[in-house]
Amino acid sequence: NDENNQAVMVEINELLTSGAEINYLHKYEEYPKWTILHLACKRTTRGFVEYLIGKHRADHLAKNHDGDDAVCIAAEHGHLEMIEYL
Repeated sequence: NDENNQAVMVEINELLTSGAEINYLHKYEEYPKWTILHLACKRTTRGFVEYLIGKHRADHLAKNHDGDDAVCIAAEHGHLEMIEYL
């Protein structure tokens, strides 16, 4: 929900201010080569996705290990509002 998104946005700002990369490809076995945007398209809201792209320039065309970009992941999880935005 949007309240949870706000708390995560604060943490993301802190991480990025400290040098983290918004388009970092994670190495976790469950989500290999996923960026934070890929995960957001699976688990959060359109507002959060807009925030990542609009404020932090997250790459919506980045591909994960399966070759899926943000819109593919949003579609797979039935997030129509995200698909419309992306």
